Amino acid sequence: MSLNNFFKEWKDSRELLAYSGLMTILMFIALTWTWINVAGESVRAGLYLWLLVVAAITGGIDTQWEKNRIWGYNDYGNSKKFFIAALFFGLIFGIALQASNFSIATFSIINGVSLLSFFYIVVAAPYVEEKFFRGWLEPTIGVLTSSIKSLKQHSYILGVVFSALVFAIFHYVVYAGDLPALFSALIFGVSMSIGNHLFKSRGFGIAAHIINNFLVIGGFAALMGLI
Repeated sequence: MSLNNFFKEWKDSRELLAYSGLMTILMFIALTWTWINVAGESVRAGLYLWLLVVAAITGGIDTQWEKNRIWGYNDYGNSKKFFIAALFFGLIFGIALQASNFSIATFSIINGVSLLSFFYIVVAAPYVEEKFFRGWLEPTIGVLTSSIKSLKQHSYILGVVFSALVFAIFHYVVYAGDLPALFSALIFGVSMSIGNHLFKSRGFGIAAHIINNFLVIGGFAALMGLI
């Protein structure tokens, strides 16, 4: 193997890793271990593992074969400016939900349960859901609708709306038919897509989602009660 070929293959590998990221690899390992070893969490771990695998593998294949940087190398973008905006949005949305009845139902899921449940709600859920709904579903619908002449000019909006609707329905089912969860998830999903687009980085959605979930469950109180 020539030196040039070696560096070319290394560059391709870095691009694939940049899509999946170290966080995705660690999340995959953690979810797999939990799915196999923790009976009480196997259903939730299996669900998020499936979402993560679909998003990571599909995006990884697209990166390598099609070189489509929408799903691949620029998944997180190069700018870190999104973090302040994500912090601000996560705080505002999280405080608003915490002040509503929605936070009561959410806190009851984790309060006094386990540190593992805290990990799922505050870290795993935001990361996996952003990778799946905004990282895979949204651009997939955008690509599919862009191939239809009458829908092409609206492909981005259709991707945003469809992914937000599925995201909302997902939360509606998870929270056993809770309408506030449906509407808040719909608004949140659209907001995450807009933020990702403005900052050209899905890091915005992941960061804002983590901060929001932490606040919604009364994160500091829940964490101190679990440690």
